[in-house]
Amino acid sequence: MRPIASVFTVASLLLCGAAQTAEIGPWAAEEKAAASSSAQPPARIITAADVADVQGRLTELGYGLGSIDGKLGPKTRKAINAYLTDRGLPAIGWVTADLIAEVEAARTSPSATPAPALAVTQGRSGRGGEGGGIIHDSQRDVAPERVSRVQRRLKDLGFYHGEVDGLFGGKLAEAIKSYQSSKSQPVTGWIFPDLVAELEGGAAAPSAAQPAAPVKAIAWTPKDMVGKTVHSQPGDLLGAVADAVVGADGRVIGVVVGIRGAYGNHTGDTLIPWGQVESSVGRPVVILPLSSDKARLLRRKPPELQLTDDQMLTSRLIQARARLGDQTWGWVADAVFEQSGALSHLVIKDKEGEVPHKVPASNITLVTDSNSVELKEVPAVERYESGAS
Repeated sequence: MRPIASVFTVASLLLCGAAQTAEIGPWAAEEKAAASSSAQPPARIITAADVADVQGRLTELGYGLGSIDGKLGPKTRKAINAYLTDRGLPAIGWVTADLIAEVEAARTSPSATPAPALAVTQGRSGRGGEGGGIIHDSQRDVAPERVSRVQRRLKDLGFYHGEVDGLFGGKLAEAIKSYQSSKSQPVTGWIFPDLVAELEGGAAAPSAAQPAAPVKAIAWTPKDMVGKTVHSQPGDLLGAVADAVVGADGRVIGVVVGIRGAYGNHTGDTLIPWGQVESSVGRPVVILPLSSDKARLLRRKPPELQLTDDQMLTSRLIQARARLGDQTWGWVADAVFEQSGALSHLVIKDKEGEVPHKVPASNITLVTDSNSVELKEVPAVERYESGAS
């Protein structure tokens, strides 16, 4: 086994960097520029009134967090993290001057900050809603009017047979599972923004009487996976995809996930087997078949990432040298994989003109110990030259 230091470099850009940003705020570039030109005023002291103001605005935006009491409790931190994540900002879980300014701007210009389809937060499991059943806190905290939208749409499609009352309960969870199963999606039973967007897409949603046709396999590239947030089945946020690992045969072994601790800090990088990730290809997030308890253990102490000599990071594969015999023929520009994880083809630019060629996996041998690619023969494909007649 050989530890891969480069993985930590990749993950650091995504996760450690996010943790550092969390310390100084998501507007670090502006603050740094201002600091270089003049002295900064004393840091703002966050008061209970500030916390209450943020709680009120998040509630208006649909991030259910319980009572507005000016206390920075677990539900408030979860709502803050959901709000920041939906806007592509580091999930710091604290009230800062930047966050106060952000929500205040959203208050004065509502159109500039649309409410998300549904907020997803983290929490324990508990009971709630009609029909009993174990309901995750992330569902019990969802705004009732948005739960009603999901109930109504699933009722129209024949999956839900309960009351449209805005309460998330066992019947709704089972209806969501049935819907997800009919679409060959990860079966979670919980509401996530992409589910709501899909349901409200109308014609794209299947009915219970007429289930959807088998889902066509999706081709993907590493850039389609890197940066996706990773969640457990109940909805707990675990981290984000930082890279992927392939074997000497070109098949994906798994994805490298930078694990985040309870407060968004980077606790380590670990390899998640591709079999647990495959069903999330084409989805906006990665959902792992893990319970909250297992997710908690993973966050606390993620298994150390190590690669063997016959494995390679996709970040190394892309930009790898493509050799034909003893000569350098070109450079790998991209890699395309099947949903199963098998390598479909590489996009290789030739050495002379850097013209992209689509080279099938059958004409490729990966040399993992030198992070290079060997071509079995000169690619017999057309060149994609711009302006060609």
